[in-house]
Amino acid sequence: MKALALDIGEKRIGVAVGDTNDAIALPVCVLPTTEVLSNARTWRHVLEDHEPDVLVCGLPKTMAGEEGPQ
Repeated sequence: MKALALDIGEKRIGVAVGDTNDAIALPVCVLPTTEVLSNARTWRHVLEDHEPDVLVCGLPKTMAGEEGPQ
C-alpha cells in the first residue's frame, strides 16, 4: 500500500511518499497550502504521479504532549 504523508502548515504543506513495506518516507515536494486546498494543477500532478492508496497527516502536539493548535 502506498501512502502520501502530509505535513500541514498554514503557509506550506510538505509531501512525502512511503510504502507499507518500507520503514521510511521519502520527501516529494513542498506546496503552498492554497494550492492544495484549491486542488491546483501542481497538487493534482503529485496525486497522479504517486497514485497513493491513502493520505496520512500527522497530529501536531505541543512540547507538553497535548494536541496543538494546528
